[in-house]
Amino acid sequence: MPVRKTGDDGFTLIEVLVSIAIVCMVMLSLTSFFVVTLRVNQQQGNRQIAVQTAEDAMERARALQVSSMLTGRDLQSSQDQRTNAITKPAAAIDRATFTSSRYVPGISNVLYGNGAWSALVVPYDTAAKAAAGAGAVLPTSPLTNTINGVVYQQYWFFEVCYRVSDTADTSGKDAACTSLTGTPGSTDIPMYRVIVAVTWPDKLCELAICSYISYSLIGQKTEEPVFNTSIPQIAPPGDLQNDVGLVMSYTFKATGGTDPLKWSITGLPNGLTMVATTGVVTGTPNPAGTYSTTVTVVDAIGNKDIASFTWTINKAPSLTKPGTITSPGGVAVNQAFTVTGGSTPFTWTATGTWGTTGLPTGLTMDPETGVVTGTPTRTGSNPVVLTITDKYGLASSQTFTWTVPPLTVSTSTAKNFKMGTAITPVQIIASGGITPYVSYAAANLPAGLTVDTATGIISGTPTAVAGASTVTFTVTDTAGTTATTTAAWLVTP
Repeated sequence: MPVRKTGDDGFTLIEVLVSIAIVCMVMLSLTSFFVVTLRVNQQQGNRQIAVQTAEDAMERARALQVSSMLTGRDLQSSQDQRTNAITKPAAAIDRATFTSSRYVPGISNVLYGNGAWSALVVPYDTAAKAAAGAGAVLPTSPLTNTINGVVYQQYWFFEVCYRVSDTADTSGKDAACTSLTGTPGSTDIPMYRVIVAVTWPDKLCELAICSYISYSLIGQKTEEPVFNTSIPQIAPPGDLQNDVGLVMSYTFKATGGTDPLKWSITGLPNGLTMVATTGVVTGTPNPAGTYSTTVTVVDAIGNKDIASFTWTINKAPSLTKPGTITSPGGVAVNQAFTVTGGSTPFTWTATGTWGTTGLPTGLTMDPETGVVTGTPTRTGSNPVVLTITDKYGLASSQTFTWTVPPLTVSTSTAKNFKMGTAITPVQIIASGGITPYVSYAAANLPAGLTVDTATGIISGTPTAVAGASTVTFTVTDTAGTTATTTAAWLVTP
C-alpha cells in the first residue's frame, strides 16, 4: 500500500533511546538534589529543636531566685565542667557514645578565660559537698532529652561579672559586663553571666557534634520572680507543751518544696536547740514558762513557709496535800484533789493498806481525773498514798490518812423519873459506822418504859418506884456492827 503522508512520521528507535537517557540523567540529578534538600531540612529542624531546648534551659534558670541558682554546684564539678566542654575528642563521636561526651563545640569562644579558670571567675555553692554538682538545681552534668529520635543535651555554665556603672572607671573593661579578673569598682553592678548550651549528634557538624549556645546576664542582688509552685508547707504543730527539766525531742515536718530544706526557729525555750538540716529540736527545757515561737523552713530555691505557735514549758506536777479525810460510812463520796504544774493528760493512782484499791472499801478512783467516788462499806483509819503522773512521766505523791469513823452510841447519862408521870422521850444517839442503822435496843428499862427499835426513841410512863439501875443501850448498823453504852436511871415516888 502506498505510504500516507500525515506530516508526522513518528520517532525512530535511536531518538527514543536518547530521550530515555536524557530523562534518566535528569532524574538522577534531581534525586541528589532532593536528598540534599531533605538532609538540610532535617538539619534545620534539629537546630530549631535545639534553639527551643536552649530557651527552655534559660527559662529554667530565670525561674529561680538568684540566691538559689548555684545551689549544689561545688567548685571542682564547676571547673571540671568547663574543662571538659572545651576539650576536643580525638575523633568524631558516633551516636552510640554521644551522651558520654562532654565536649561543646564553640563554647571556648563564649566562656571567659578559655580554660584558665580561677575560683573567682567560676562561681559555686560554698556549702555544697564535693562532687555534688551532678545533682544540683542546675546541674554541672548535662540533662538529656530525646526528641524525634535525636538526643539533645542541655548545659548550664556560670560566670561572675560586673556591669560597669555610669560613674565607674571603664578603661579596659567590657561596657556590658567584664569578667572578675581584677578588683571591681565600688559602683559596679554584680551579675551572673548564665551560658546555656545544647548539643546533638550530626555527622555534618564538627566531630559529629552540633551545638547551639546562648547567654544572658542576671543580677546577683535583684529579687527574681519565682514560678515554682511547689513551695514547702510546714505541718501545723499546734501549741506545744513539755515539762521543765525533762529531756525531750520534737521533729517539725514539711511537705513540698525542693530539697534540701533548711530550718530555723526563734523564741525557742531555754535549753533547747534545733538541727537546721532536719528540723529536730532536742534538749532539756529550763526554766518553766510560756514562749512565743516561730519556725521557718526554706527550700533549695528560696521558697519558705513560717508557722507561729505557743510553746509552754510546765512546772513539774505537784499535788496539794489533802490532810486527813473523814468519810461517814454509808454516805456517798465525791472527793477531788488539787494538782499544779505538769503536762496533761494525767494518770492518778492510790495505794495503801485499805485493800487492792488503796482506798476505803467501797470507793474507787477515776485514773484520768483523780476523783474518788462510791460509798464506804467498812470503817477504819489507814494511810493512803496518792500519786499523779503527767504526760511525760513526771510524778508527784502525797500520803494522808483516810478515816471512816467506827460505830458509837450515846444517850443522856443518869435520869430521874417520877412514877406515874409520862417521861420526855429520850433518843438513843448513834454515830459513825455504816448507815443506815438497822436497829436500836435498850435493856433493863424501868417498868412502863419502851424503846422503838426502828428509831431509838424511849418513851412511856414509869409504873413502879425503882432504885438506880443500869440501863444498856445498843445500836446495830448496816454492816452488822453493834455498839453499846450504859446509864443509871432512877424512878421516885
